[in-house]
Amino acid sequence: MKNQKTLSKILKPEYFDDDKWIKKGLLSCILSSNTIDEKPVMLAKIFFEIENAELTKDLLLLAIRKFKYNLITQNISKPLPSDNYSQLKINKPKRINLINSLAADWQGDEKISAILEEVLDKLAQDVSEEQLVKLYGIETEYGIYNRKITVKILSELTSYIDYNPDRAIALLISISPNLSPSLIGIKEYLDYLIRCANIYKILNSLTGLIFDRPKNYIEEYVEKYHQIVYNYRKALLRNV
Repeated sequence: MKNQKTLSKILKPEYFDDDKWIKKGLLSCILSSNTIDEKPVMLAKIFFEIENAELTKDLLLLAIRKFKYNLITQNISKPLPSDNYSQLKINKPKRINLINSLAADWQGDEKISAILEEVLDKLAQDVSEEQLVKLYGIETEYGIYNRKITVKILSELTSYIDYNPDRAIALLISISPNLSPSLIGIKEYLDYLIRCANIYKILNSLTGLIFDRPKNYIEEYVEKYHQIVYNYRKALLRNV
């Protein structure tokens, strides 16, 4: 009966094919709400297990800080002692799943996804992405790769791309599919760095450029050196 009351708003034919309303209604039932809540209210209820109590501004802001921190660090099971944000950590898988569900819903909404990062920057600016990457390292698997996290990782990665290209390539390839769709420019820069790393990989494998016979130059070019030219051209085309 309680769930029927909660879902009464969407138990109409015009809502049956609307996946977003169905998800929102089910999530409200899970959170023991009597109405279909909007996203900020849902978020606070997830973190503080509030049912019908009035939410304060401070609770909502704390909920947003927890949302940002746990969205980023969800794959880090045990925060480091030097992590100044560790008090925000949530360890219950059910809540993490709800965070991911909300995040996916937001990112799937064209209007909301355009301002989501800006909102988190303003309302949870003290949870620093750069500080988290500095603390846990660039090769940690983060829950999201927004602009600040990705830029920090790429800036540190360029320091060893020339002498350890295999490590750089592996990291770049792992990040690429997880980038936010809105980071088009960063995606192109990431692809450019992969091309550069491939060039360094080939250059580092060279043992010499002098061969006994002319045909050896042709054979070496066909087998290996043409990849330098190929990746160089691709890198230039990415940045024209």
